[in-house]
Amino acid sequence: MVSDEKYIAIFGHFYQPPRFNPWILEIDLDISSRPYHDWNDRITKESYLPNAYARLKDGEIIEDVVNNYKKVTFSFGPILLSYLKEKYSKLYNLIIEADKESSSKLSGHGNAIAQPYAHIIMPLSSKEDRERDIYWGIKFFEKTFDRYPEGFWLPEAAVDNLTLEILYDYGIKFVILSPHQAKSIKINDKFEEINEKTLDTKKVYRALLPSGNYIGVVFYNKWLSGLVAFGDLLKSGELFARKLIESFDNSEKPQLVSIATDGETYGHHKPKGEEELAKALSIIDSYGINITNYSYFYSTYGASNDITINENTSWSCPHGIERWRSNCGCASDIRPGWTQEWRTPLRKSIDWLRDMAEITIQNIGPKVSNDINKAILNYVDVFYDYKAENVSSFVENFAIKGEENKIVDLLKLMEIAKNSILMQSSDAWFFEDIYRPEPIQSLRFAKRVIQLIEELANTRVEEQFLNILKDAKSNNPRYGNGKEIYEKEAIPALMTAEKVGASYAMRLLFETISKENDYYSYKIILGPYKKLELGRAKAVTGIATLISKITWRSTPIMFASIYYGWYNLHAGAKILVDQKSYIEFESSVTEFFNNGSLPDIIDILQKTFYPNYYNLNNLLKNDQKFIMDHVLDSAIIELARQYEMLYNNYLPVMEYVRSLNLNYPKVFELLLQFELEKSILEILEQEIIDFNRLEQIIQWSKNSEVSIDDLVHSLIREKIEKVLDNLILNPQDINSINILQKLLEISKGLDIPLEYLWNAQNKFIYLRNNILRHLISSEDYLMKTLIPQYKIISSYLKIRFP
Repeated sequence: MVSDEKYIAIFGHFYQPPRFNPWILEIDLDISSRPYHDWNDRITKESYLPNAYARLKDGEIIEDVVNNYKKVTFSFGPILLSYLKEKYSKLYNLIIEADKESSSKLSGHGNAIAQPYAHIIMPLSSKEDRERDIYWGIKFFEKTFDRYPEGFWLPEAAVDNLTLEILYDYGIKFVILSPHQAKSIKINDKFEEINEKTLDTKKVYRALLPSGNYIGVVFYNKWLSGLVAFGDLLKSGELFARKLIESFDNSEKPQLVSIATDGETYGHHKPKGEEELAKALSIIDSYGINITNYSYFYSTYGASNDITINENTSWSCPHGIERWRSNCGCASDIRPGWTQEWRTPLRKSIDWLRDMAEITIQNIGPKVSNDINKAILNYVDVFYDYKAENVSSFVENFAIKGEENKIVDLLKLMEIAKNSILMQSSDAWFFEDIYRPEPIQSLRFAKRVIQLIEELANTRVEEQFLNILKDAKSNNPRYGNGKEIYEKEAIPALMTAEKVGASYAMRLLFETISKENDYYSYKIILGPYKKLELGRAKAVTGIATLISKITWRSTPIMFASIYYGWYNLHAGAKILVDQKSYIEFESSVTEFFNNGSLPDIIDILQKTFYPNYYNLNNLLKNDQKFIMDHVLDSAIIELARQYEMLYNNYLPVMEYVRSLNLNYPKVFELLLQFELEKSILEILEQEIIDFNRLEQIIQWSKNSEVSIDDLVHSLIREKIEKVLDNLILNPQDINSINILQKLLEISKGLDIPLEYLWNAQNKFIYLRNNILRHLISSEDYLMKTLIPQYKIISSYLKIRFP
């Protein structure tokens, strides 16, 4: 067989559960992901970013960095892509660039394939929701990659013929499945039973559908995929490459050896897995074997045989799709002895609410839209990016003309449709118990759906929903059942305009805000307000209009907040009835404040705003952190003064203890650590760094065996990266080269781990590859004189030079 017909494809399914608050579309600070902001942030730094800058190493020395996305087939969840676009725009662009480059190299067939907007188990959802979810996924893909998708990943590879028929109707060419999902194969005009042991996964197939149509199917190598995801194959890139290459047979026909795993396997589940993947891809390239993607292979060679599929099967549940609706035993190994009986009532409650949502949509839809079903499909143009112009264009196309008062209702219906699909995300049923972040997130989406149904249809649905949900019992008695979890975790997440206004009022105590502000999913237009200060105490009263960017609902509110030291904050907000009542309220607060009657202010806030009266404990973690950072700033300044005084008082005795070669008492060590860190930070924050003084202090810290805080490490890292940015613009700037070398010497002296300099390594390799090598090859005289210093710099960063 000629090597040109040997192909290897590695597929990564990149996905994170939706973690945003359904009312404000923001991910809150999640302390379980420390030291990161949330799990999206953590996994981005552990997997998605490293795969865009995967190290190719010779021992501990970095030879190069490569973008793995350029060599693997991948699908990214649309919600994850939205997150990356907002928070990690450079990475987002590198993913798009990888698809474009692979498309250019492989005759127009890019590495990216699509997946639905929400990660729902298709066979367990309604036909309407499947069509919407698939369509939204396709549109997200088009808007992101600027082309129509050829392939499609089904969540958990859960499949049935109806889903494949919908994909066919939308022009999708192929899907990816596990070999056990093949039911029969057509040989000599006759279908014969087949199983995962007899199916040849090196070929691609066509699935015959009940309509008589066909859709392509790529079956991945299940055994190899398992070794990567659950075994030790990623411990060695050489072994990984060898296993893939050895999977070819001696057939003269084209062959595709492919594996499929969660993309997070490379870096998150398997630390440094992205490096071993990069190494394996490099080795495969060196053997002259084609690294391809599914789209290219399917388009080039077509299907070898027709097959039928095993309906209601998936890649992650040997019991079909029972993991998402029953106590099938999957996930029981996480907590032996626990049961997953809770899955069935959770599924029943969500399905019941889904049906109620559809009834509401179809009953109210014709009153607010000229084509409600088409409107739902095209609502993706809005939530792809909630820009005012996108909402305006949508309203222009789908609202009934002359019914401007119905626009808010139309947008609420759209949110019912969207959140109804999101609450079906597969994650809610995947793990061992109902009291986990994933089921709780599903219940929050459900609460949003319930709220909107009850507002629009003027009917109560929550009680019936909870009657079903209460049978979903947690394995841990302290958490009770689904109803109790809903009341404890879902209801408090509800962010009304009043609660948003109260949170905003607390922030006003600590920052100056312009008249118009974006705050979460609201535009806030600030009216007249008064800020009062007396010693440490502060108070704010005011009027504002909150305009939802999601539903366009405009809510006028009056608000107030008070702070009287440390964590003592209170605030409230309510819908503004008339100016007179606000003026009277503001006058009373001002009088009480000026008289120092803080208890009276708290009392009037409680009476005026109940039940929309809050303290710091009621805020989102994001807002709690923002406020406490401001509160603690003054405390840190005060403590710093006291530390300085104590240090100066005890310095003579500390020096004497050291002269005797005795260890400091712990309290002295803390004082010294504080003083050294303060001194280092002060030096680093100067425009011109006094390196001699800095080296003396660091030597002092080493002699005293005092550790230096991460804050110092972070500042040094920032300085190094800033100098590298300057060198990319001017690679022969001798002053910048000297500063970089000294900063790296300081970094080594402080034993700063190389992981801290990960981004600095990326920048230096960019500088080396794109600028320095060109200057060296051009025999630039000045560059020749700088090579020794650049070699020293590269040795600190553990990078090959040149």
